[in-house]
Amino acid sequence: MIECPDSRIVQRRLLEQKWLNAERNGLNQKKSRWQCSCNLNKEPVEALARFGHHFFKTYDQTFMHENLRRLYLSVQPSFKKLIEDYPNAILNGPLLMSPNTLYERQKYKLLVVGREADGWDREVNHLDKQMDTYRRFNVGQYHDPSPFWTLTRKVESSLGNELYSCAWTTISKFDGNVSGRPNDHEKAVKAFDQLLFKEVDIINPEICLFFTGPAFDDRIAEIFKGVKFNEVGIWRLRQFCRLSHPSLPAHSYRIYHPNYLTRSGLECDFMEFIDSITR
Repeated sequence: MIECPDSRIVQRRLLEQKWLNAERNGLNQKKSRWQCSCNLNKEPVEALARFGHHFFKTYDQTFMHENLRRLYLSVQPSFKKLIEDYPNAILNGPLLMSPNTLYERQKYKLLVVGREADGWDREVNHLDKQMDTYRRFNVGQYHDPSPFWTLTRKVESSLGNELYSCAWTTISKFDGNVSGRPNDHEKAVKAFDQLLFKEVDIINPEICLFFTGPAFDDRIAEIFKGVKFNEVGIWRLRQFCRLSHPSLPAHSYRIYHPNYLTRSGLECDFMEFIDSITR
């Protein structure tokens, strides 16, 4: 059976073909912009390759952001309904991803997943503003130092990635306290957990770290149906495990929240494991 190629691959191939056709027809307007930096006269092949690499990286970045935006717009009515159902609640969110330009350029595209944000903007009527909040936050660059972001910076450095280059999201898209029965609140918020499944598909990370601890394993299992929690080395399953699922990258792991990981004295062991990934 011949499998139908992913729509993203088809669109990329079509764009590649258009670009190559333009080159054959002598349409060099874009190429001329790179004349000085690429030294086209001396190194035409190498310069063309560099131009193509930059061109398609930019295309991938734009494609990723547009797909995230479409995803969030598709559930915007449900976001609004949640706020309407809890009018007196201190309910922040939703947290909507918008990775920076460094993400696609890294040796290892890294996604870190937390439980929920600790206070976030609340704007369900203008989702672009929520995505702007994510960009301004810039994966903790302008946040007071915390165990979560301190460990994230260490992981980026260990992988050989630039600092502040990872992507970040949370399982719970809303955070805060809600009046009324807790079960109603949890059910309403958990309804958006499935967004994570689609976010992973869109941003296509190569390493995914769930800093959620075992308390969120049930929610991970609901998002990624059939996921397997596999032991890693001498770690107990509750402490650290590898997540195996067709929709997750091969290097997907669930570990304690960095706050507890540091207090329990396990951070050094965890970082030794991260170091081993790149050896």
